[in-house]
Amino acid sequence: MDFAHCSHFLTPRKKPVFGSFCGLQYINAETTAGGIAHWTTSEVAGSLRTNDTDWKEAWQAYIEGIIKVTAPNQITSGGPIIAIQIDNEYTQSDVRFAEYFVDLENAFNDAKSGIHVPLTYNDPGEGRNFINGT
Repeated sequence: MDFAHCSHFLTPRKKPVFGSFCGLQYINAETTAGGIAHWTTSEVAGSLRTNDTDWKEAWQAYIEGIIKVTAPNQITSGGPIIAIQIDNEYTQSDVRFAEYFVDLENAFNDAKSGIHVPLTYNDPGEGRNFINGT
């Protein structure tokens, strides 16, 4: 995947703008596939947003790219990113879903990732899906 153009959105401006980074594999949109990136619907054979092997192999490379772009642009390094949203409107009603979310958190929290800002996500319908961390 090509992340070359992401840095354009993170370059300093005359007046600083700070915000959370949301470069997810799912961004809510009532458009094609409801916000699921087309690379996921065309390249992943199994269930998306679970701990299924083919999905995990696909998102890991994507998240590694996101981490490379965001790590040097965190507020802790003088950049504009104050938080990273790691998923959007995610439910954990199936244990495979909860395991995926833990794996996703671990990717950002890994000491080698260089991520120091808080992680966040958008809870669908205030469903308390993440209140206990799993």
